[in-house]
Amino acid sequence: MNALTLKIIAVVCMLLDHIGYITGDIVLRSVGRLAFPIFAFLIANGFRHTRSVPAYALRLLAFATLSEVPYDLFVSGKSTLVEFSGLLPDIKLDNVFFTLLLGLCFLAANDAYKKRGFKYAKLLSVLTFVFLAALTGFISADYGALGVAWVAMFGIFDVAEKKNRLPLLAGAALLSAWNIISKYITLGILNLTGINISKIVGIVYFFQGGKLSYINLLQPLAILSVALIIFYNGKSGMPENRIAKRATQYAFYAFYPLHLLALYFVAYIVL
Repeated sequence: MNALTLKIIAVVCMLLDHIGYITGDIVLRSVGRLAFPIFAFLIANGFRHTRSVPAYALRLLAFATLSEVPYDLFVSGKSTLVEFSGLLPDIKLDNVFFTLLLGLCFLAANDAYKKRGFKYAKLLSVLTFVFLAALTGFISADYGALGVAWVAMFGIFDVAEKKNRLPLLAGAALLSAWNIISKYITLGILNLTGINISKIVGIVYFFQGGKLSYINLLQPLAILSVALIIFYNGKSGMPENRIAKRATQYAFYAFYPLHLLALYFVAYIVL
């Protein structure tokens, strides 16, 4: 299975998920749980093969910026870039491109620490991950800290190496069920100490504190995406012609904001 096939699968799952969002269809939302892990894998795979990480990051940033208003319109019917709910503005850059971008930033930083031979490279990587994951939560980006963790996992464990498949499966199981697991960790600490860690600044981005939504309960299905990813054959599947390749690449990027606008139009104007 090449990267192009995985992209098509991820896009179809995402589309079905978003249709399920506006129709309340639990089956479509269940299928949609497979989309993000595949996108996270594709970001990590793209990092390994890109000629220019800065150019790659700029593309993600450009489409994250273009997608923000369409995402807000799709989710709430209005743009919510900034809300004032306290002393500090509540910045909402919540579309998934921002999550993927911050995941890419982690991979770039982690790679730089290792290549430059920093004495405390692993510690720096952990601190960078915590910062970027928390930042993802702070800006309310889709999938939050878990999204960065998915990208980091696929970046650290190359699926092409068979020895990594068991760690990938274990990591995917943990991340898929983390909202449920962290909810009970939070309750356990609360019962033992009286401290609700999900209310602590920073920690709130990593632990589920509120009521578990049905999406939290469906999220463990995301592990099924690994069954597809392990069949990746290392090939891109993209057209060999440079212009056709670039057009295909940007078509996938553009699909995200365009389909959100289309679904917003259907959900809030037509229906």
